Amino acid sequence: QGILAAGGLIPHTLGLSQQHKQALLAEPLDSIKATQFEAAARTSLRAQADIEASPQIPFADYVAQYLA
Repeated sequence: QGILAAGGLIPHTLGLSQQHKQALLAEPLDSIKATQFEAAARTSLRAQADIEASPQIPFADYVAQYLA
């Protein structure tokens, strides 16, 4: 089933995504992996909260620095 047969890139990619999702859901995570993913999610959320709480320069200054 190629890109053209699926009706284009977006339908093809969506179909592959749905197949991948079904494959992942067909085999549930073992408890160790689930615990590892939950811990990683908590760590990631804490890190994101720290980033968002830190002082940030105005966007215009950021763009100017980026383009400099």
